[in-house]
Amino acid sequence: MSNTVRIIVRKENLIMIMEIGIWITFIIINAVIEAFSMGVTNLWLACGGVIGLVLATAGVPFMIQIIATLLVSILLLIFLREKVRTKFNNTIHSLNVADGTIGKLAIAEKDFVDHEGVVVIDHMEWKAKSDRNHKKGDKLIVTELSGVTVTVIPYENTLKPL
Repeated sequence: MSNTVRIIVRKENLIMIMEIGIWITFIIINAVIEAFSMGVTNLWLACGGVIGLVLATAGVPFMIQIIATLLVSILLLIFLREKVRTKFNNTIHSLNVADGTIGKLAIAEKDFVDHEGVVVIDHMEWKAKSDRNHKKGDKLIVTELSGVTVTVIPYENTLKPL
């Protein structure tokens, strides 16, 4: 007697296994794309893919699985996309610290050499230039911003910070 085990797979079971594999692949691909894009569209496609996976395990015909997946994905996209996007986007803040820098008080961090130095504005160091040299600790006012360099004048030349 032989120790060979025979596995008999019916055609219907093989098709079901293939459909389940298709939906798992579909879900993973959309989840990976969503992780890198954060556009929220692929999230809804992945959710629709879960519906397709559930229907595939129930033995529902493949065309019905596709239609249900598309329908669920489209409905989720229409009704939830903006709500989720605004929820995620509330944590994004402007990193443009240059906004409002002109007119602010700056303190010379060290003595200026050749009309250039470093100043501190709102606890941040900036490269600075001026029409004259300044001493460490001098109060200055920012009059111009060019890239990462501010132009400053002595505080005494102004009535008050802008």
